Order: sequence, then structure tokens, then C-alpha cells
Amino acid sequence: MKKHNFTKLLSTFLALILVLSLATPFSALANTSADNNNGSEAVETAVKTKAFKDKLSNESTMQQKAAIAEQLNLLGGDAKLHEQLQNVTGNQLVPVIIHLSEPSVGLETGKRKLAGKSLSATEAQAVKQKARSQQIRAKKEMMIKGIQFSEGFSYDTVLNGMSGTVKANDIEKLLTIDGITLVEPDTEVHAFEANKSKSLTAQKNLKKPAPSDNKLKDKAKDSIVDAKMDTSIGFLGIDALWAEGYEGQGIKVAVLDTGIDADHPDFQGIYKGGKNFVPHTGTDYARPRADNDASETSPKDRPANKPEFNANGSSFYTSHGTHVAGTIAAIGNNEYGIKGIAPKVDLYAYRVLGAYGSGSTSGIIKAIDTAVIEGMHVINLSLGGGANSETDGASFAINNAMLAGTISVIATGNSGPNRGTMGTPATSRLGIAVANTTNPELSAVKAEVTNGGFNLTNNVKFFYTPYGIDLKAELAGELDIIAIPGVGKESDYNQLDVTGKVVHVSRGEIAFTEKIQIATEKGAKAIIIYNSKDHADGNDNPMSNVGGGSVFDVQIPSFNMSYNDGKAIKDGLANEVGKIVFDAANLIYTTGDEVNDSSSRGPSTPNFDIKPDVAAPGTNIMSTIPMYKADFPEATYEHAYTRKTGTSMATPHIAGIAALVKQANPSWNAFDVKVALSNTAKVLDTGKYDVFAQGAGRIQAYQAAHPEILAYAIDTANNDGATVENKKGTVTFGPQSLKDNVSVTKQIVVQNKNGNGGAYNATVEVTKGFADASVTIDKPTFTLSGEETLNVTLTASQNTNAKPGDEILGYIHITGGSTTASLPFAADFGGAAAAEVKDMTISETDLSFNGDGVKDEAMLRFTITGDVGTNFIEIWNIMDPEGGAYGDGYIGYLHASSALGAGSYQLPIKGQYSPWDGTGATTIPDGLYTIDFTAETVSGNPPVIGDYVGPLVVKSEAGTVTGAIEGTTATGAIDDAYIGYQQELVDYGMGYNINTKLKAKYEVIEGEAVIATDTITLEQDGTFTFDLPELDKKNNSVKVKYEDAAGNKAEAIIYNAGDQVDNEVTYKVNHETLALKVGNSEQLTVTETTTKPDGTTEEKDVTAEATFTSSNEAIATATNGNVTAIAAGTADITVTYKDFTATVAVEVTEEPVTGEETVTYSVNKTNLILGEGQQEQLYVTETTVKADGTVIEKDVTGHLRYNVVNNTYATVQKGLVTAKLAGKTQVRIQIEGEPSIYVYLEVTKAPQNSITYTVSQTHLNVGVGQSEQVYVTETTVTPEGDVSTRDVTGFGQYKVIDNTVATVKKGLVTGLKDGKTQLRINVYNSSNQTADNLKETIYVYLNVEKLPQNIVTYDLNTTDMTMEVGEQKQLKVTETTVTPAGTTTERDATVDTKFSVVNNTLATVQRGLVTAHAPGKTQVRVVMPNGDVTLVYLEVTGTPEEPEQPVEPEQPDTITFAVNKNDIALNVGESDQLTVTQTTTKADGTSTEQDVTATSTFTSNDEAVATVTNGTITAVGPGQTAITVTNGDFTATISVDVVAIEEPEVEEPQRNVYTLAEDNVGSKSENIYIDLSSFDGEANIEISAAVLGKMVDAKNEITIQKDGAVFMLHKNILKDIHTDITISVAKNDASTIAGAVSDMYTITFWNGIGEAKQQLTALNKKIEIKMSVYSNNKVKIMNVLTNEVVSKNANPKNGTVEFKSDNAGSFVAIEI
Repeated sequence: MKKHNFTKLLSTFLALILVLSLATPFSALANTSADNNNGSEAVETAVKTKAFKDKLSNESTMQQKAAIAEQLNLLGGDAKLHEQLQNVTGNQLVPVIIHLSEPSVGLETGKRKLAGKSLSATEAQAVKQKARSQQIRAKKEMMIKGIQFSEGFSYDTVLNGMSGTVKANDIEKLLTIDGITLVEPDTEVHAFEANKSKSLTAQKNLKKPAPSDNKLKDKAKDSIVDAKMDTSIGFLGIDALWAEGYEGQGIKVAVLDTGIDADHPDFQGIYKGGKNFVPHTGTDYARPRADNDASETSPKDRPANKPEFNANGSSFYTSHGTHVAGTIAAIGNNEYGIKGIAPKVDLYAYRVLGAYGSGSTSGIIKAIDTAVIEGMHVINLSLGGGANSETDGASFAINNAMLAGTISVIATGNSGPNRGTMGTPATSRLGIAVANTTNPELSAVKAEVTNGGFNLTNNVKFFYTPYGIDLKAELAGELDIIAIPGVGKESDYNQLDVTGKVVHVSRGEIAFTEKIQIATEKGAKAIIIYNSKDHADGNDNPMSNVGGGSVFDVQIPSFNMSYNDGKAIKDGLANEVGKIVFDAANLIYTTGDEVNDSSSRGPSTPNFDIKPDVAAPGTNIMSTIPMYKADFPEATYEHAYTRKTGTSMATPHIAGIAALVKQANPSWNAFDVKVALSNTAKVLDTGKYDVFAQGAGRIQAYQAAHPEILAYAIDTANNDGATVENKKGTVTFGPQSLKDNVSVTKQIVVQNKNGNGGAYNATVEVTKGFADASVTIDKPTFTLSGEETLNVTLTASQNTNAKPGDEILGYIHITGGSTTASLPFAADFGGAAAAEVKDMTISETDLSFNGDGVKDEAMLRFTITGDVGTNFIEIWNIMDPEGGAYGDGYIGYLHASSALGAGSYQLPIKGQYSPWDGTGATTIPDGLYTIDFTAETVSGNPPVIGDYVGPLVVKSEAGTVTGAIEGTTATGAIDDAYIGYQQELVDYGMGYNINTKLKAKYEVIEGEAVIATDTITLEQDGTFTFDLPELDKKNNSVKVKYEDAAGNKAEAIIYNAGDQVDNEVTYKVNHETLALKVGNSEQLTVTETTTKPDGTTEEKDVTAEATFTSSNEAIATATNGNVTAIAAGTADITVTYKDFTATVAVEVTEEPVTGEETVTYSVNKTNLILGEGQQEQLYVTETTVKADGTVIEKDVTGHLRYNVVNNTYATVQKGLVTAKLAGKTQVRIQIEGEPSIYVYLEVTKAPQNSITYTVSQTHLNVGVGQSEQVYVTETTVTPEGDVSTRDVTGFGQYKVIDNTVATVKKGLVTGLKDGKTQLRINVYNSSNQTADNLKETIYVYLNVEKLPQNIVTYDLNTTDMTMEVGEQKQLKVTETTVTPAGTTTERDATVDTKFSVVNNTLATVQRGLVTAHAPGKTQVRVVMPNGDVTLVYLEVTGTPEEPEQPVEPEQPDTITFAVNKNDIALNVGESDQLTVTQTTTKADGTSTEQDVTATSTFTSNDEAVATVTNGTITAVGPGQTAITVTNGDFTATISVDVVAIEEPEVEEPQRNVYTLAEDNVGSKSENIYIDLSSFDGEANIEISAAVLGKMVDAKNEITIQKDGAVFMLHKNILKDIHTDITISVAKNDASTIAGAVSDMYTITFWNGIGEAKQQLTALNKKIEIKMSVYSNNKVKIMNVLTNEVVSKNANPKNGTVEFKSDNAGSFVAIEI
């Protein structure tokens, strides 16, 4: 078996995938100077008194350590590297690819061709049968030998072998199976699209990152581009081939990628089907997939256990393959001119990459095998992921596919611009590897800006432009330009009219795209964004690394400009509107033909082979993307196109052109096509791009299809152990040692292809030379007639000074007639470079292996440039440099191995190491160390290499703190190991400022609150002295605490609070003055506050014991603190309690006059009596009486803030009052901009009856002369839940406020004249109507109109329900309309009614369907369509259902109908649409809706007023009519009022919602900043569960700013929440709160989004809050929702105060 050195394995899946190692030089971590001491004084680093690590281990020591390690069996295990499969042990299943010795069909074809023979179909079948038989024999032998092998794929055409999984312990046994020649890991591969996050790979601990494309985003933006696919068409000469009829007809092209969206309009008629090679097994996918389903991975394929985006930022669902396929073959079925290279090919898709764009090598080999079997002419592989090797299974498969006649085109990767960054399978010697270049791209336009005497003319670079726009027309003429202040935020446009103007905006604060979007919304014509001074970095260039060409996502052109030009224009405009003229007729384009920096470079190893073979445009390519119509039938494809960049995008250009070349030359084989593509390519700037960057050059399609000659470089290739012919367009001289003179000859066979022949010249162009090395041609001139062979000879003299990098590169040009064929050549003289260790870094230099989750691990990264043998990663003890088992200071090792290949690695350090004394693995002890890599080199140049990172501190616990207070000065010391380490490192010139390692601070504590704190600057020996603020030594303690750099913490009290003092008792009334209107009332509350010596306070509501006296009861009365306004005037209320007296001034005014709009708030109960443990829901109604008397009511219960004045007795949550302890207090309801409402609450020991009063109608419409009876009902609910009702209409006292509009007698209301007023009902509990018996005052809004009105009432089918657990019952609301003529109609109004259960743990309700869950008693609150509220009393009996109990019989579906409107007002000529909806509610509560408008019947009572057709009502003339709607048994009547004048539009209220999107989520530990300043009133931040999960994973912190307050939510605050959440923030006036020196700032957390959200009661995580205050004096911070003091002694600074709270709430600062 052949041995594959240095194969890197993923611990479980053995996957080789792409990773870019972080390359921070060690010096950036270790060096100490004044610059990295955070502003502190530099410590002693200038004098270096000791030599630090001045020599590496010698070879003898290395060999001794290797012997010891081998004896101790320490070269395996979780903390070691396993470079080869035979080192893997255990019971885990390992994915492998097994090679067998019988040749495959492709290999046998190549061997025959090399011998000048061919392979017949019969012979090919025989070869295939031999391969299959050998596979069967091998599997039988495995079974006999007990090898657990589970087969995945088998191959016989491009490889003889099998893939599958084998138990790790059986891998070595495979080598004993007859016929097996090679076992390699089944590696993971990825799509080569740029701008993707890096993938992670590796072995168990020490990981080898492979080339990555993660920096391409920045590199690609170096050029602002505007490439379309049709730019490639003309640029590459495609249209000339189309004109000749070559569009790919009859050519079969397979795309091996992520799949395809076959529903895309641009694949109609050409997509012929596909296959799937990605297994959908286990829980990796949500659903299975057929073998012939090559569709893209869809969002619906994602199971619940898989994230939408993985750790690398790749989405589960894919689009890459559709984009690639579009570049090859899109048929142009769109309005944008987007079309593929070969739009008439037969297109096939082989899905080899699945979720997240990754797949296995085994699947790719099987797809290549299938492509050859199915007769594909061309295959496209825009993927890769293996090492830079020509000798792996995927490379062999490509070789054999080419030999079998399948043209194989492969992307090199996106890890440039360095040498050797490409990977397999592009390294296949026979395949066609492709580099990424640029098209000509729109770059800039000349612009002249003028304003008065100001003039500036310069080129401005394009940023983004709308796709498909005519820029010349859009930018023509003289345009207005205006400079926007600030940075172009929405608020910066205030008072500015930018409609039709060019806006000029500075970079900064908000994203470029957001600036463009805001400018668009404001009506701007275009936008220029100029660089900010902070980003200019000392140069004055435009922002050339940003922008994205023409895209669908923008509507106006945008430009970017340098800082100096931008600043000059801003100053020149001087806040005025200037003029700008674009030279739109002369747009400036780039020339294209630049090799993208990201494009991976060759050579391939080990033969120094020239790769890539050829280059093509792959930067900013516009092509097709999927919309997944099969899963989302409503999807449309109008904009199903986007730009992508990468070698993935270049490769399909070559594949498409190869199809056209094959069509034009049907007799050519795969190598003819390859050589034609290479020979005819345009050689790009050789001063910038060598042969390993561009290969033969950039493709020229027409020339490739019609060459005069083809020049074949004749070579051979090792193909899985066999030598095969390799005809190509590059000359490989390979590595050449100059220990002796060198002379190497290669042959080029020139063939005449057009039949003309003639004279040709052969010349050599050397682009890089060395010494006397030269390349010569034996026939510099020749006459071609048919075929000519040229001998090309490399010569170089012996040269012992040759070093790595010495080479000769260039091109051989064969010129004659009108053609030139170019072949690049290369030879390497330097041999292996001197091996070295580079970029050795560690992510943390301070570690604490104590399991607390802080600084518990670090990642070590390094790169070695050459292969090494014995190697160690060891720990060196700085404090004992001559200790350890070998006396060299090394205490043990983290990794030991006998071989390691050149590459970049990473090793997680989690606290375990192996001591050199052989005692076994254990935890790294606390100490000061370096981590060293030391290795013997394979080349011997030099013999030993090494490097280190450090100093590294391992420290598992903090030290101690001591100290004392004298006056206001504190002194003390911190005793910590960091101090000793610092003193040791000073001797090495590596000292640090101790304050960078120990962060100390003090806290002045009053009770539990920190009232003052500041940092402490330590001396280098750990001592400290600091001054304290003025101390109350009786109440204040002083604490010193610190945290070290390893995350360990310590603290100590250095001063305790002093003597005891007496309690201090104060009293306060909640109002100093009252302003009331006649009939209104307000509650006074007296609070007793007791302050204890420890600073804690207790508050008690003593209102019930206080005395209240009115100076004039004719103006206002006061009963138990409830002040009622009787008549206009003034009065004083005197409040007395014990020795406390206070006076409250009351001013009473008349009720508001008609004509003014008023807003009032009322609560359903002003007095509550509850027993301990009882609950009762308060409901608050906002009533708006408009100027015309129209009354609008709104339930605002859920939008207000509540608190209990003394929460010892009760608590309140969203109006739900829960009684806790017997006593008297009040519930305070806070309404922004309005006085608080107080509900008097008495809690008794025994549970109390709950008594409520309701009126039959709260809104009454009657006509003049009509009468309507109002009924009042008293409902009593006992503590046991029993409900009784009685009619108390007769106990009511009734009054119409304006008795000229209507009269009332015992609840019977009679309309007198048209108008609007109110009916006031005082409800008493008996006929004795005294003040003591008054229980409730209810208002009914009364509307009297001249014409008799329809009387609309609503009835509920029941108000009392008893249900068993699990039972469902339907509540049904019927709307009854009685017309003035006496006609009665009914309709089901259930769907227009709102339902909610007071205690939704007992039952839930949806569209009136009640489902019982648990035994108990509660209420269903029903809000009728007219706003009336009815309570249904619900008792649930039985026991909760067990999961295994049988399901109750399914209830029949409930079907209801609803019309979207009850009445309609129209102007003449207007129309409106009625919609009839049928709602089917199933027994499980789910419901479906169906629009049945088309099957309903509509009739107008008066077609002179309005007509109706299919539900569309058209107003014909002024007047009133009715529309009758019927559908089966359902009938509804809609009132229509038509007027001849246009009514003003009512502006919809703005919904203040900020939705946090996925792209707002930052990278690891990044802060998310949300500015809500532009929102009026309360603002809501909505975060989906998916986005929240990403934030928690990324450990993002959130900062929210609004209206003078900043809320800081740390990274762990939301980690226990797994649902959608809403965060509400608001500012409200706090002037009614005594002593308040700030507004009231509120933050609330909710489960859910929208109206369904429910408040989170507790987070128990600290929130940092910073808010504005109006005083510089000390304040206390009160949470008015809980009546708690969250900060007792806070110091405002610069108008703000900072504090922390354990929970959400409403916070106000009160001066102390």
C-alpha cells in the first residue's frame, strides 16, 4: 500500500475542510511598553538582565524525548495529532475511501492511449467486471476477518474502489485485504464561493487549517464593479460563436454542486434532470430525498436540531449550484439580458454538496463516475477542500474522467494571493483548473460641483447603482446638490427638501446601505458618500474597498469620494443648494483582466505543475439563484438573480466555453479542448501575475473554437500508480536540483487545425530568470504541414548557492499567420525552503483551569513551512528555567508526534498536559510559562526549528486583600502571584504594568446598595492608597475587590459600618394639589416611611387610619381619602395622622364644554375587597369624546403600569391583583400624561365575594322619538367560584348629562333631539340610595339622531359554563339588527369578537372555542364588536389529562361567516369591497379561513344610492341604503351612507416596532447597538427565536438608546429564553412623583411578538441603565412598578446617573 504522508483528520468525520489560520505575530502579544499599559506608567522594560530562551533543544535531547514518549505510549490520544489513518484507534466509525489494484475503465483507457491503442466497449465492460469482482472479494474477506465496513458508494469507471465507514480499530486490518492499495480519509469539500465564512477542520486537538476564502469580501471590494453576465458574453467573444449557431446544442453538461432550482424560468427546456449523492440519513435533514432529486437544499429540509446558519455563517439552505448553472446555461428568459454562455446545452445537475454547502469526497467521486457512465461531455466542479496534492482519490477520478473523454473543469479556490494555496481536486494533473479574473467594470464618472464662487471638478467612483438603469439618462443635465448634516441618518434630513437632488453625506455611524435607503425614501436623485476623517488613515483615497456594482436592492445611483474632496464640497455648499454636473456621456470603466487577489495560486505539488491552466471572469458575476418554488408555490422569479464572486463563478465560464468548443469541433477529445482553451488564452500582465496566478492566461472563446494550430506539451502523469499520457497547454520542467549541471528536454507537438499550414516562429519569453538558466527551442522557425515536433530544452549550470524561490518562469510563443499559441513553462531550482515556524500565537495569555467557564481554554496556532519529524509542544517554566525532568525548564508537553506535514495548525489548550516524569496526564499547575514548539526537520535545513508564545500565566485562584481606613484615606495591599511574576519578567525585559493584570476597585456600601465606587491604581508591589468620598461612618462600609487577568476574583471589607441609630419615621401624601372636573374623583394616599440604621426602609399605607377634612364640602368631599368634585370652586383637604398634618389644595372646574375633544380613563372598580390568596382583574378603559360627540373606547389595560403602594399586602401584574396579606393599601395605575388612578384595596383574612356591576349596553344609539331600556346586572362570585346574578336596574339612579337630547326614567332612555351625550348610572346595592350604599358609577354613551336608527344588539349563547378537563365548548356571539321598519336580521359575529381567559392555565380560548386544561374556576372575558364587555363564568372539573389517556372524541367543526364591514361611508363615485369569510374551527382549536365572496349573493335596497356587484359597492348618489349579503343560511345587512363631499383621510397610527434582523447580529462578543431616538412614545424591539439564538451563541451584548436613557443588556441576560421576545422601552413624565428629578424610563421584557406577547415577570439578571437627570445632587433610583429602591445613593455626573437593576421596571430619580 502506498503511504500518504501528513493526512489531517477530523476527529469524528475525518473531514479536510478550509480554515484560515489567524496570524497575529507573537510580539504583538508579548512585548510590553508604555503603549500597551492602558495609559499607566511604563514599568521597567528597558534593561534586559537575563537571556530569554536563547537556544533551542539539540537533536540529541529531541531523540531522547522521542524515545521516552514512545516507551510511555504517549503518541496517541485526544490531545495528540494523528497524521495518518493507521494512527487512529477506537470504536468510532471513520469515513474512508478504499482503492483497489485492478484498473478502472478510465485508467485502462489512459494506459491504452499511452501505448497508442484504444479501449473497445466490450473491453471496457470486461475491465469494469474485473473491478466489481475484486470489490466483492474484498468485502467478503473483510467479513471473514471481522472488519466492520459499511459501504457507501462503489466506483468502477473513474476509480476502482469503495467508500464507506470502518471502525477505527479495523483500519490497520484493511491493509491485509488482498487487492487494497490505498485507504484515504473521506474528506469534506465545499463550494468555492467568496464571502463565505471559513470552515473549521481538524483532528482531535491539533487542527490544520487549509486555504480559506474568508478574506475575499474585503479583497473583492477593491474595485467597485458593475459586471453583468452579458458583459462576460461580449468580453470573451461568446456572441461571435452564437452568431455562427454554436449555443451548446447537443452537448451534455453536468454541474456537480449544491443542486439546482429546476423551476427557475432560465432553465426551462434545457434542464434534463439530475441525481442526488448526498445521503439524507439520521437527523441531518427533515425529510428523505430521492436519488433523482437534484434540487437545492431548501429551508424546508432543515430539521429542528440544525441551526439556520452554522458557526461559519453558511445557511443550511443553498443557492450556489443554481448560480453556477445559470452562468453556464441560463436561457435569457428575463428582462435584464442575463444569459448563460451556452444556453442550449442539455443541462444536468448532480447534487454532491448538501446543507451549508458541504459534502464528501466519496460523493463527488461517485458523481464523476456517473457523469462518465452517462456520457457527459463537460462536468463543472466549483468546489474543493483537500490539500495541495496531485495524488488523492478525487484527483485520480478527474484524471480518469478526462482520459475517458469527459472534459473536467475545476475551481482552484479562493485562498490567494499566496503561492501553493490551491487544493484538490483542482490539483488533478489532467483536469482544467480555473483562476478568477475581472471583467471591464463601471468605475467612475467626472463630476463638477459649483456654488457661487466655489468649484470642484474630479472623478467620483461609483458605489451601487440600480440594476438595469440608464445611467447616462439618469445623470444627465445640471442637478441640484445639497450637503446633509451629520452622517445621513433620518433625523439629519429634518427641515430639508431633497426631492430630486443629489445628497452629499459623510461616512460613519450607520451602514452605507442604510444611508442610501434613507436618501431614497427622502426622494433624493442620487447620493455621494465621502470618506470620514477617521477612516482616511492618512491618505486621501476614495473608499475603493466598498461597493457592489449594479444590484436590485437600490433605487438611486450612489458614489463614494475621498475625505478631502468630500469636505471641500460640504464647506463649499455652506448649507446651500449647489449644482452638480456629471459627464454622463463619458462613463469611466476599468479595463478588466485583473487576477482577483483571492484566486488561489499554484503550483500543485509535488511536481511543480503549472496550475491554474487558464483564467476566466469570476468577480461580481450576475446569475440565477433559487426561490424554492416546489416548497413555496407563491415564490416568484422576477429578481431571482444576484452577484457572486469566486473561482466558483469563473469555472462555469470555462465549462460553458468548453461546451461551445466541443460543439464546434465534435471530433476533439477532452485534451484537444483543454489545449485549445490554453493555447488561445490572452496572456495577462506578466509583471503582476506569474504563471501560477494566471496559467496560460484569460480565456478567448472564439479563438479557442477556431484555432489555426494546437500546440500540445507532451507529458505523463502518475495516475493511482499507473503512468498515463498527459497532453496539455503548459510545459512542466518540475523541481531540478543544481548539484550538477541540468539539461531537460520536453516536446511540443504542433498540429495544423485549419488546413493552411505555413511558416511559424517559436520564441521564448522569460518572465523570471535565475543565473544562467535558459529555455531553448530546437526549431525557432519551421514550416508546418500537418504536424511538427519541437524539442524544448531547459539548461542550467551547477550552482550550490541555489535557494528556495530560485526558478525560471515564462512563456513559449508559437506565431504564424494570424495566430499565436502560448504555453507557460516553469522550473524550480531552489528545492525545499529552509523550514521555519511562523505566526505562532495563542488566543489567551492568562488562563485559569478551574472550571468556572472563565479563561478556561485557549487556542494555539502556528504554521510550519516544511515537513518535520519528531516534534513536541512543551510547557517551559519561566520561574524555574533549569528545572524539569531534563533540567531544561520543560515540565511536560501538550503534544508529541513522530511526523508533521508543512501547514497551519491549531491546538485547543484546555488544561491537561503530560509531565516529562512519566506520571501521566494531569492539570497544568499554576505558574508562569511559555508554550514552545520544537521539531526536527525532514530536510535537515535547519536540523531543528522552534518558536514559542508567552509569557503565559496559569492561575486558578485569586490572592488576598488587606487594608484599613484612616479618616477618608484607605491603605492596604493585594498579595497575588501576578506581582511575583511581574518582578521576574522585568529581569528579562518583559515586565508589565501590574494594573493591566489586576483590576482593582473600591465600593462604598450603604445597606445592600453600592453608593460610590471607583478604580484603584496599584503600585507595582501590590500596595494601594486612595481617598474616599465623604463617609457616613455609621451607615457606610468600604469594600476592596479585584479581578485578575485570568478571571479569578477576590474581595475584602476593609471598613464596617459603625454605631446604631434610632429609626427615622416620615409621612407623605401622594398629592400636594388636585385639579378636578365636576363629577371626577381622585384618591389621596398617606404613606409612612421608616428608615432603619442599616439603611433599609419600610413603607406602610396608613390612609385608612388618617383623617381627611374638606374646608368646603359644597365644592369637594373627602371620604377615606377619596376626593370627589361636587361643584366649581376651590377647597382645602386637611390630612392628619398622629402628629403629621398636610393640606391638599383642590380646584374644581366645570365639565368640558361641547366642541372640545377629551380623553378620560376609567377603571372598572375603584374599591376592592379581597381575601388572602384571591385575585381580581382590573380593566382600564380609555374614552375619547371627539368634538362632534363621537365616543371611541379602547381597552388599555395591557399598556399601563401598575403597582401596589404597599406590596406587602398585594401584588399587581398587568392589572391582575393578587392579595397576599391582610391590610389596607391602594393599587396605583400610572397613565402617561395623566394623573394616576388609585383603587382602594382592602385585604382580609377570609376570602371575599367578588361583586361586579355591568350594564346591558355601554353605547346606545336611538332615533328621535325612539326608546330603549338599559338594564343593570349585579354579579357575585363566591370564593368557591359559585356565580349568582340579579337585576339591580331598579336600584340605579339615572341621569342624562344633557337632558335636552334625551330623558331617562328607571333605565328607559327616550331620544328627544339629535345630539350626543352620556347617561350616568349610580348603582346602589339596595333601594336606599345613600352615599354609603353607592357601589359603582357607570357611564353609557348616548347617540340620538334625527332619523330612526337600526338597533344593533349582541347576544352571547351562554354566560355560565361548566366543563370537564379536555372538553371543548364554543361560545357564539349573535348580532341582531332591528331596522326602523321593524325588520330583524341576525348574523354570527363570533369572528368579530375578542375572547380571553383570565387564568389561561385552566383554559384557553381561540375564536370563541374554549378548551379546558386543568380544574378550577375562572372567567372568559368577551369583548363584543361594539366594545361591550361580558364575563362568562367558567368552572373546570376533573383531573388533568395524562399523556397516555385516550383522546376525547373529536368535536364537530364549527363554521361561522363574517363580512369584513358592518357599515360603510362613501363619497359619490367611490367604491369599496365587501369580503365574506367562512371560518372553520376544528375541535383542537385550530381554524382555517376561506374567502367565499364569490359564492355569496349581494343585493342593494336602493340602487340610486349604491350598487353592488360581486361584493364591490359603488356610490351612485347621496343618501342611505342597505346591502343584504347571503350565503346559505347566513344573512347580514351592511349599512351604506353616501355623501357628496370628500371626507378627510384619517391617518393611521404608526406602529413603533424595530425588528432585529439576522444581519444585525454581530460576530463573537460584539456589541449590538440599537438607537430608538426616532421613535415617538413607547418603542418595541422584536427579536425572533432564531435571531435570539444566534445572539446568545455569539455572546452579543445589546445597548438600547432612547429619549435620554441607555439600557445595557449583557451577553448572558437572555440566554435562558428560547422563544420570540419583545423588549419595550419608553419615557414618561414623572412630575407627579414627589422629589422626582428625571423622567420615568421604562424597560419591559415580553415573551412573544405583537398582541400575543406576555410579560416576563422576572429575569434575575442585572441590567445596566444610564439615564438623564435634572440635578447634580445625590439621588435615589426608584422602580415605581415595584416601589423598590434599586440605588439608594447615586451620584449624577454631567446630567446623567448610572445604576443597575435586577429586573425590568419603570425607573425615576428622586433627589435626596
